[in-house]
Amino acid sequence: MIFDTNAYCSGRETCDDNPNITAFPENFFTEALALGAEISHTASGFTTARYLFTDHDTFTDLPAMEEQAPILSVLAQIKNSPAEKTRLLKVNGPYSILAALVEPALFCRRIAKNPEVLHYGLEKITSGLAAYIHKAFALGVEIISLADPYANAEILGERRYKEFAGSYLIKLLKGIIADENSESDSDKKKHIHRIIHLCPYNSLSLEKFGMIKSETQELENTNESYLDLLRKTKGPAHIRILGHQCIYIKQTTKIIKLSF
Repeated sequence: MIFDTNAYCSGRETCDDNPNITAFPENFFTEALALGAEISHTASGFTTARYLFTDHDTFTDLPAMEEQAPILSVLAQIKNSPAEKTRLLKVNGPYSILAALVEPALFCRRIAKNPEVLHYGLEKITSGLAAYIHKAFALGVEIISLADPYANAEILGERRYKEFAGSYLIKLLKGIIADENSESDSDKKKHIHRIIHLCPYNSLSLEKFGMIKSETQELENTNESYLDLLRKTKGPAHIRILGHQCIYIKQTTKIIKLSF
């Protein structure tokens, strides 16, 4: 099951509570569904994603995520959403998407014995996510809330975290920026306000292991929520990467910029 860790942070403000923001998608399983997983409902009413791989996992048949119906449906919803509201897209990271597709014991065995198999799947998922996010930006999404909740550095350890989780988050971010740099000047002017906000569970681990750097910008005291601060933040025509604090906190005195 894929969890959006940000959505369960203590003291958070959900996007649904904010009248100025429209958040997509409505569930946490869009990427897994696009890759062929199915969902089921537990007796207690929770929705879970069924494992797509339970006995083998070559991943050679994984489709192009950005071309599949669940992703296209979200993009259509974005396109048809009210232009006066800020559009926010919630995205799961590559490691968590792949982990949601593979039975846990099998996944652990592949990490230990056949890492190249996992790398193949992670590469394909990362490429699909970059294309998905670029399409979302082109349709007017201004904020990406990116979380990789299965990528737990304490469980994986530094070496495995960097190899299977952190490196693909970095590759995803760099891929998105590369797509943005390939846009024409006229396209860039349409999307001046674009932010990728990385869940602090991930951004703090990335900095701890030397994969990113952070810079803190102190703000004047404000009664606005962090989401509203992000919504109103203006800057040069490039994608800004932020993190180190939950996107749903109700109040903050800082914005923390991330860089490679």
